[in-house]
Amino acid sequence: MIDTVEFLEKILMPFVAQIKESDRKGEKLGLDFREYAFYTTLVVSNNAVAVLGAETLKHLAQGLLKTVKNSAMIDWTIKESFSF
Repeated sequence: MIDTVEFLEKILMPFVAQIKESDRKGEKLGLDFREYAFYTTLVVSNNAVAVLGAETLKHLAQGLLKTVKNSAMIDWTIKESFSF
């Protein structure tokens, strides 16, 4: 079993470093964290970058986020506090 300090040093701090690095990569591309999440999903395949190019993938990621935002709806029929 690990104690709190070990958990922070061995698990949490490296995870925080990875998140910060991802944020920096997104900022370099001019993407916010949500757009960068779509972007990284699209570039998982190196072939996608080679075929489409990073700029096209960047625009696809931005378009995906916009589409998801515009399509997001609350389904009040499944909301726990909803009642007739």
